[in-house]
Amino acid sequence: MAIRDTLEVYIDGSLDNSRNGSWAVAAFMNDKLIFESSGFTKTDSTDANRTETLAFIDAVSHVAMILPSFVNEAIFYSDSKALVDAYNRFTNLGDKNNDLAHLLDDIRDDYPGLILRWVKGHSGNKWNNLVDRLAKRARIERKGHFKIRDWEQPAKAKAKIKNENPREKAKH
Repeated sequence: MAIRDTLEVYIDGSLDNSRNGSWAVAAFMNDKLIFESSGFTKTDSTDANRTETLAFIDAVSHVAMILPSFVNEAIFYSDSKALVDAYNRFTNLGDKNNDLAHLLDDIRDDYPGLILRWVKGHSGNKWNNLVDRLAKRARIERKGHFKIRDWEQPAKAKAKIKNENPREKAKH
């Protein structure tokens, strides 16, 4: 069995009837959790599309900071068809979310190799179920979190991280 060096990132949003919104992100490589993140928001304009889009923006930002070489190789998964269509087909996220549309454009421009795929929600996918639970927890607790997990970096990831580390470059 070959080892995958693909970074997979699952995202999800959560919303209650009071417009409390939250989102969560979990990134995996070789089926090991690398990091998880979540956030919380409450505005009159918060809707499901907004929380899903905030999850995507948060995910891309964190991957760009932690593993910048993997952003263009990463596969992001969302159970929001509206977000996946907005990103891949340039469709509208709704009038309430026009302020986020330019951020999707920026992501497309900055990371042309980034892939966003749809995954069916509540269908037994363990990683989608994890981000669903994390998003609900952030909404209930009304706060987000960020955690980097212990993980063994594959050789390809180690090499890329080493090449991007200014201290490592200075040694050579």
